[in-house]
Amino acid sequence: MKSNTTRSIGDIAERFGLATHVLRHRETMGLLSPARIGGDRRRYGPDDLYRVAMVLRAKEAGFSVFGSLCLHK
Repeated sequence: MKSNTTRSIGDIAERFGLATHVLRHRETMGLLSPARIGGDRRRYGPDDLYRVAMVLRAKEAGFSVFGSLCLHK
């Protein structure tokens, strides 16, 4: 993926096998912060993809959501 390419929440959810509401929930918890474009639509860039992957890895490793949050600070 090119560094200036962004993807929709649906694309990211499909790529990681998640429901879109899971990504929205993680955003409200402060774990994700995708860019917004007109109409308040989320756009995920390469850094966001990395963060989604890190949160999933942390969860697989047994970290709590709050532990995952600490990884991003």
